[in-house]
Amino acid sequence: MLPAPQSPTQLALLHRQAIGVNCPTEKSCALQLRVRLMRQLLAIFLLATSASTQAQGTIIVDANQAMVGYAVDSLTGSLTGVASSKGYTFAVDMLTGVISSDRFTIAGGITSTLSSLYFTTADCSGQAYFIGPPVAGGFLLRHGTGQVYYAEKGEMPQVRAIPARKVSPGASCEAWGGTASSVRALQNDPAVTGLATGEFAAPLELSFFQVWNTLFRDGFESQS
Repeated sequence: MLPAPQSPTQLALLHRQAIGVNCPTEKSCALQLRVRLMRQLLAIFLLATSASTQAQGTIIVDANQAMVGYAVDSLTGSLTGVASSKGYTFAVDMLTGVISSDRFTIAGGITSTLSSLYFTTADCSGQAYFIGPPVAGGFLLRHGTGQVYYAEKGEMPQVRAIPARKVSPGASCEAWGGTASSVRALQNDPAVTGLATGEFAAPLELSFFQVWNTLFRDGFESQS
């Protein structure tokens, strides 16, 4: 006996189940599959290319085909680790185009930090700091939904007394207390960091033309 015919909706559901995508709508499925494809392509690229090529990475562009930076890590979810044209690293959401406020990428992996700005003064005046893992500068973070800050390349973390913090640009100064490993948080300077904005036209994508030319020199011969 032949099985009963399936409706288009049932067939779509079976297809999503077969490929391991769990999503309520076709649009959300498309976004999930887009991220999955980008992550797989990036993983293939990082495996297939030489160490010198990986240091540059493949180009990520925004929805207007403007360059965002070089992909250096395939991270969790829709986050990708990126290096700017000046070598400063950050994490960006490929679906929203927004730079992360609490994650950045260093040394081939993802490192979390606290997204607030911390101060050595009780009234949140003077120099702001990032606190978190004891890592050197060279990364960028967004403060809440506002200004992008960076930790200068070569700056080594120091343990400081931190009495206060601001959790977002419009928030009041609040007591925190304690000591922490910290580096200075400087307001973004595109001339230094190579990053002009904290939010790009979404969605972001890999520059497939460059991936193809990197993996296959003439379209037929694999790169050695």
